[in-house]
Amino acid sequence: MLPRTTAKRQSSGIDTSALPFPKGGRKPGRIDKSALAFGEPERIRDRAYLDSSNGRACECCGQLWNGAVVAAHVSIEQSAGMGLKASDDLTLDLCHTCHSDFDNDPRGHAVWIAENIVMKWLRHRYRAWCRGGERARRTLNARAAMPENDR
Repeated sequence: MLPRTTAKRQSSGIDTSALPFPKGGRKPGRIDKSALAFGEPERIRDRAYLDSSNGRACECCGQLWNGAVVAAHVSIEQSAGMGLKASDDLTLDLCHTCHSDFDNDPRGHAVWIAENIVMKWLRHRYRAWCRGGERARRTLNARAAMPENDR
């Protein structure tokens, strides 16, 4: 077996004094991964909000199911992960059939929502505009209905 030789590292000339190194100093060849990590997203848990789905109409098919409508958690981007349920504020009120389609769509939640909810809403908004003009469109504008936009 050949003996191992260690050569002294030469300075690269780069100022590393402002970089976030771990306590105890910098270890050669190591990266402080805490500086690269994203913060944990806030997850809201509200049982009363989830239970309020009962008795509502399904947001996809519009049917009333006598209390069989439940909250479906939307897992998009960083809202959830493996083994993590999305926050309770990211839910849709769906009947069993639509909830099953929602969870089993191989293309993901975002595509299902776009096709089954957003597209229907946009068509509804257009038809309302055709019937009532610009005033009807303003009342259907979801962004204008946001609390931060109250005038």
